[in-house]
Amino acid sequence: RFILALENSVCYDYVTEKAFRYKELIVPIVRYRRPVEEVIPSDGFIAIDDFESIAKLKEHLLKLQQNDEYFAWLNRTEDREIKRRGLCQLCNDIHVGDLTVHSTIRM
Repeated sequence: RFILALENSVCYDYVTEKAFRYKELIVPIVRYRRPVEEVIPSDGFIAIDDFESIAKLKEHLLKLQQNDEYFAWLNRTEDREIKRRGLCQLCNDIHVGDLTVHSTIRM
């Protein structure tokens, strides 16, 4: 029911392709909430940075494993589509936008 959707390196503004496994009816566990919630429904993943410890995350996962209602969102097909707004903006920026490197991108 869950998959660890983590990368080998940490880039705060990057969303790994592994996070999109939710389309396979598996809940991805990601490192950071902020970049992922912009492209995946907020109840469609679990963010490690929401928990104060790995023990708390483990406790939460064990509870969810026993709760079929939590996984009901997987049946909402409209929520399993990629939000295209960000991809369209990226394409637009590449072709006509300013290619300035921004200091807000963190590694």
